[in-house]
This record gives sequence, C-alpha cells and structure tokens, in this order.
Amino acid sequence: MKKNHSIRFAAFILLVVFAITGLAGCAKSASPSTASSKHLRVAAAPGPYGDMFDEAIKPYLEKNLGYTVDIKEYSDSNAAHQALLDGELDTIIMGHLAYEKSMEKNIGKSITPIYVVPTAGAGIYSNKYKSLSEIKDGATVSVANDTTNFPRALRILQAAGLIKLAKDCDPFTATEADIAENPHHLKLVQIDPAEAARSMESVDLAIVHGNYAFATGLDLKSALYTEVLDENYKNCLVVDTKRVKEQFVADIQKAASSDEFWNVLNKKGTQYEIFQHPKKSIPDKFYTDQGLEVPKK
Repeated sequence: MKKNHSIRFAAFILLVVFAITGLAGCAKSASPSTASSKHLRVAAAPGPYGDMFDEAIKPYLEKNLGYTVDIKEYSDSNAAHQALLDGELDTIIMGHLAYEKSMEKNIGKSITPIYVVPTAGAGIYSNKYKSLSEIKDGATVSVANDTTNFPRALRILQAAGLIKLAKDCDPFTATEADIAENPHHLKLVQIDPAEAARSMESVDLAIVHGNYAFATGLDLKSALYTEVLDENYKNCLVVDTKRVKEQFVADIQKAASSDEFWNVLNKKGTQYEIFQHPKKSIPDKFYTDQGLEVPKK
C-alpha cells in the first residue's frame, strides 16, 4: 500500500511540474506579440509617411522611451490591415481617416485612429499641359476607382473649375452621374490610385495622391492644381481597437506631439514643407472607441 501511495504521489508531483512548465512556456511565447517588450512593428504605404515615422517619431521612441522600432513598407493595404489585426504589426499608416473608416466597414473589425499627421494633398498632374487653361475638349483624366477616392476626385475637379456637381448631390458619395456640367467634356478613366502617376503616360491629366506622387518621384509643386484637404482626408496612424489602451499607443502620441517631431515637419526645404497640418491631431474616434467623452476644445 505504501509503495502504491508513493508512486501516486510522485506521479502527482510530476503532473504539477509539467503544468507549471507549460504555463511558463505559454507566457514566454505570448510576449513577443505585444508592444510591452518595447519592440514596435510599424507598416507604412509607399511614399513619405514611412519616412515621416522614421525621421520624426522613431528617434523619440528609441532615445527617450527605450523602444526599438522596425518599419516595413506595404504596397498592399489589405495585407497590412490583416497583419495588424493578426497581431503581426502594432500600428500602420496606410491612409486617411475616411479610408480607414471604409476599411473598418469592409473587414468587419474595429480599427482606431490614434494620431493624424500632416498630409500631402492630391494634385492634378500632366505631362501634356502646363496649366489648366490649356486643357482641350475631350481630355482624358485618370481618377481613383474606389468608393472613397472617386468622389474625392470629383470634388478636386470641381474645385479646380473643370466640372460642376449637381447641387443636390452628396459630394462625399458622388458618382459620375452627379456631374451637372462638364464644359471640356472630360473623359474619366478609373484606375487603382497606386497607378495614377504611371497613367500620365497614357492620359492627358492624372489625379495623383500625395503619397504616390512622392513614391514615383513627382514634384508636388509641379501640380496644376493642389487639393485643399478636408480633415477626413488627412492620414492617420491606426491600431487594432482591442489594443488601444496599451502603453505603446500613448507613447506614439507623445512622440508625435513632441518638439522633435514638429522640428522635423516644419524644417524649410524638406519634403514636408508643403504638407497640410491637421486641426486636431488626436481624432474624436480615438476617444469614442474607448467609450470616453471627446475633450472640448
């Protein structure tokens, strides 16, 4: 009896040891998926916004707050958002507030914007014309083919005096059918926004977003017309809403609000010189996603 009792007791002790070891192993393997290790994984679309994080935010995070930061470029926004939601990335900067709202709806998962950054407006560019006054009847114009940026292209054409939209239409959801006046009989060619700069070889005019203009070497100052950005069309850093209360979020906001950040962004002669600044850097959705009251101005 004593022998059997000893065997059972020894087996029990072994089970306890294995259980504790297993739990420790799980805890150890889980830690790299969070930013608590002070290792931040960031993704950016092609263009100046990865540079902005690298030059104006990363140094503060590393020198002042002890992080190591890896920045990866993603040309596929869907892949970047999926990696964010899978926990492979901590934050991404892929588009503007309106685009992120659209992405949130499409993927059915909650995404929270944590900081709005100075942004380059879209422009009307041409290899054929040197001014809008030269435009001939029947000119072709490449415009974005997605539901967020196509109405934006129509608003840009209207602001440039090239078309007029119907007075009763919603300019943020407008379609080609809402064009009331088109005096130059412009022909719209819908394409992927990433292809806009390259499309200049085959169309008369192209509406190119600021990040893609930079990525392809276009000089923003060469635009025949530059969009005045609505606040919803300024780019933002976003995180998975489930992680919005983690410390790295507050640390990114601190870095992006620092004098070091604004010294880089306001420096004369840099690519950021003509970027349009947000009126509010921390968007309302950052607060409402947490059930918090939006601070009063």
